[in-house]
Amino acid sequence: MLMSKWIVRNHKILPIGVDIGHSCIKMIQLAESDGNLQVLAAGQAPMPASAALDEAQRSRCVVSAIRQLLSHGRFRGRNAVSALSADELQITSVRLAEAESLQVDKALRKEAAQRFNLDADVDAIDYLLAGSVRQDDEVKNEFI
Repeated sequence: MLMSKWIVRNHKILPIGVDIGHSCIKMIQLAESDGNLQVLAAGQAPMPASAALDEAQRSRCVVSAIRQLLSHGRFRGRNAVSALSADELQITSVRLAEAESLQVDKALRKEAAQRFNLDADVDAIDYLLAGSVRQDDEVKNEFI
């Protein structure tokens, strides 16, 4: 217990990393001091196989597992980071001519909807400008 109090007072506490997997939920939190990282807290909780069959049950199991890990671990704070699995996230790049960039939102949402069979009015579609690139004799803006 003394060690964890020392870490909390003398280190920068980073957000809790959350990995929501198919068979278990894993969480880890690091602390930084003088450029070095230390594990402050870590844990995992199994997911029942039946949760994979029902999305509502899976959501309840995920929430329950995270609450259990938070209450039994030495996690500090409420900030967390997580990532989407490859089947939940689709990424592509699109190059638009300068003239097309005036209608960038509409053009990119339409392109993403067509490429990934999405509904632009319902599905989350976001993008960022990666920079300008030369393509043949033309300079285009590349969006991801």
